[in-house]
Amino acid sequence: MKLETSALLFYIFIAFFISNATAFTISAEVNNDGNVVSVHPDIVETSDFKITFRPINWKFISGDTSKIYRQNSEYLEALYPLSENRFKRDYFFLPHFTSRKEQAPVSGLIYLMNNLYLEELLRFNIPDRVVGIIDSDLLNSLTVRPLDGASFYPINFTTVLISTDKNSTAAHEIGHTLGFCDEYSGFAWGLQNIYYPGGCKNLFPSECSGTPESCGGNTDIQGFWVKKERRMKTLPPKSFYFESCQEAEDNLLKLKQELEYENCVKSCLEEEGSFEITCSSKFYNFMGYLEPSWIDKSSYETLLNRFSVQPLSFSSFEANQSTIYFSSPQSLIISGLVDKNGSVILDDLYIIDGSQESEIPTGPYSLKLLDSGDGVLFEKTFDVSFLLLSDPPIELNTTGFVFTVPFSEGTHKIQIDFNGQTRATRLVSSNTPTTSFTVPSGGEEWSATETVTWNASDLDGDDLSFVLQYSTDNGLTWNPLAIDLNEQNFELDTGYLTPSEEYKLKVIATDGVLTGEATSNTFTVRNADIDVQPWRLELGEVEQGEIASYNANLVNTGNANLKVTSYNAPTNIEVFGLSPPLTLMPDESIQFQIDFNSARLEGVVDQNIVFYSNDPNEGEKHLFIEGTIIILKTFDGNLHLEGMPFYQKEQEHFSGAATAKMILNYVREAAGNPLLSQDRIYSYAHAYNKLENSALLELDADAMDVALGHFDPYDSIVEEPYDYADDRVDGNPYQGYNYTVETFDSMKDYLHDIVHWMAYPVTWKVWWLNQDKVAEPNTPAALPLYGSYDNWVALNGFAASGNPVPNPDTDPWQSAPVTIYGFWLTDPTIDGIGQHVYVTADDAQNIYFQPMNTNDEYNGKFLQVAEPPPKPPEIRTMTTMAIEKATIDETSSENSNSLIEIAKPVPRPENLEALK
Repeated sequence: MKLETSALLFYIFIAFFISNATAFTISAEVNNDGNVVSVHPDIVETSDFKITFRPINWKFISGDTSKIYRQNSEYLEALYPLSENRFKRDYFFLPHFTSRKEQAPVSGLIYLMNNLYLEELLRFNIPDRVVGIIDSDLLNSLTVRPLDGASFYPINFTTVLISTDKNSTAAHEIGHTLGFCDEYSGFAWGLQNIYYPGGCKNLFPSECSGTPESCGGNTDIQGFWVKKERRMKTLPPKSFYFESCQEAEDNLLKLKQELEYENCVKSCLEEEGSFEITCSSKFYNFMGYLEPSWIDKSSYETLLNRFSVQPLSFSSFEANQSTIYFSSPQSLIISGLVDKNGSVILDDLYIIDGSQESEIPTGPYSLKLLDSGDGVLFEKTFDVSFLLLSDPPIELNTTGFVFTVPFSEGTHKIQIDFNGQTRATRLVSSNTPTTSFTVPSGGEEWSATETVTWNASDLDGDDLSFVLQYSTDNGLTWNPLAIDLNEQNFELDTGYLTPSEEYKLKVIATDGVLTGEATSNTFTVRNADIDVQPWRLELGEVEQGEIASYNANLVNTGNANLKVTSYNAPTNIEVFGLSPPLTLMPDESIQFQIDFNSARLEGVVDQNIVFYSNDPNEGEKHLFIEGTIIILKTFDGNLHLEGMPFYQKEQEHFSGAATAKMILNYVREAAGNPLLSQDRIYSYAHAYNKLENSALLELDADAMDVALGHFDPYDSIVEEPYDYADDRVDGNPYQGYNYTVETFDSMKDYLHDIVHWMAYPVTWKVWWLNQDKVAEPNTPAALPLYGSYDNWVALNGFAASGNPVPNPDTDPWQSAPVTIYGFWLTDPTIDGIGQHVYVTADDAQNIYFQPMNTNDEYNGKFLQVAEPPPKPPEIRTMTTMAIEKATIDETSSENSNSLIEIAKPVPRPENLEALK
């Protein structure tokens, strides 16, 4: 998981949640405090984590395994706590084709996992993990029960297998190799907990009874997927009630989008008059099995501790130290099978140039390199696991191992002991095998299936086996082609290879220990190679109904003519500029346009356009399109908060307290805070009346401001970076609501200010730091009627020609021209104007909204206690135009006069209905 911050230098999310940005990057992982927002995080540099993905026996490479690789690698990068550029992934387009001994049940599984890692070692690459992408039918044929993946612990295997297209499968299986147990079954977790050294590194869910049906994993989830800008968190269920089933239907998607719930279900019981939407959101830890999944706090801290430690730690395993160690220019790759009674079968061994040594756990097995007198030249102990992790875990009779050690000159015998007893030996013969290529001889141009041949011999008469590799850069780097070949030929389908004029082949021959190799002369592979740039289109957030246009290029990166026969796109996507069939010469490209129509879509977008061509490598080339369709909270100018509660004032001088109670309980209930009484509000706030109003029994404007600010529910929910303002008597203005006394000399400015700040959607934290909205983002204001503190009312709606605050997230003070038709007011006075009463703009300015007649500084002013956002602190350094715009004086009468027009109500249906 990366740590990034925006150009404002304010967005820093600690541990689980990290905000997306591009302008400034801290290239290290954050601390493990969890669920904390801070502008001063502790930074932890993490180790590298290198993963190689390999498809296995796959026919439709581009359509299946590349997508699985993409989804799983992106999820791993986002989920695991790794510093910037510390997650390194590699994907081999060329599949690993299984040999006959890799296809037998159980032992074939072990051979397959061994050989995938062995192929990496033979090209002098040591990944932390190899992920084999395998067809589910093939995987199930190798195991004793159906599985989605396969992994072992301890780490005698650095290979895991995945078969599903769930983006969490690789993270789950690799998690097993790091000490995590399955969370969906108490029985499985208990067995793994006993088997793992030191026990499972993740907790079994406390709310689970132990059966798979009762649990999908821990749900202590609070996080953020940075690149997708998606909040991942478990939220408590909440119900919303409506006056009709149609109203519930109209609000179903809106609630899901705005409140970030994963699931909202409508329930309409006409006979009972119940019209309800129940929303829930539950994320499960990635070691469970239910979707959607993310990571809980305990697992995150464990991974952060694991990756912040170098070198690799094996918990209760002791660091593996060689008994005798000689610096060597060569390495021995050793692999084989063992069974539970300690029997060992050694596979073909390889001596390769270069010194490398795998880190493996210590244990009862011992590898020894012995000289001709059985003297120990080198010794290394190791352990293996017979536990295949599944539900329940499968205790196998046979397992495997593969690792490297420095090869000692003078080695005569290679020996494996178990608990001090010799279980396998391999003599080192006198002569190294020799080999040479016959085809290719150099200069060939291949574009189909060709037969590679070579000659090999051994003076000792040993049986030989072969490994074949290829290079696209004249031998600078090598990639695997095949392993465990017994014949001196190989059918090479060049359609799997990237076109190049710098191809070479390498054959490695082993007599069981000694290794000889040969490299071919350079030849050319000519194939059309279709490429789409970009190959993945990140839409980000697209407003529903928007038609977004994007440019892309179709490119022939091969060295033969590319013929594009057709393409297939979803119905909501139009492609312009392509007229198949068409032909592109090598290095030729053509630009085309994609029009993405989001009108009928909602939620997460995962689509693709498929291009069909003569590219033998990717006959079906996919352009992946991802993003999120959002429904913005918009209105046509009518905003009526009908859900605001109504209270009559309980004492004659409680008009202000009752009005504050209506507003506060409206926002506090939505945030899950306890409700307040009028007496409690009055007892706290009245002491803050201005000095000149100390004899006034009612609350004055300052006291109303203090009441609304002090009982703000988000002051106790949100943490940092402005906790220094928590002690303010009127609440922390940077966290949640920021009620303020606003006064005006002009009626036009006053009316404009009322609708502007009621339309403004309030954020949890200050708008320039975090755009997450509070539960009730549009907030009622408190107004004194008739210019007197004796008659406070709650303003809980208005009717206008449009939205007066078009860009609240970037410039809250910017206004749009609107015509104001009227307001909804709620009066706590028994004989007052009433509850949810609609008054026209004409009546408001002529009857109800009057200049204040008071003894304080507000005398003669039009007044409201409303919700404008705070401006950035002067001590902060503002680096963007967005912040500079925030310094515009929102009380500028010159600005607002040009944006306001007061009108009598027009006979629109909503106004007529409201006036009834």
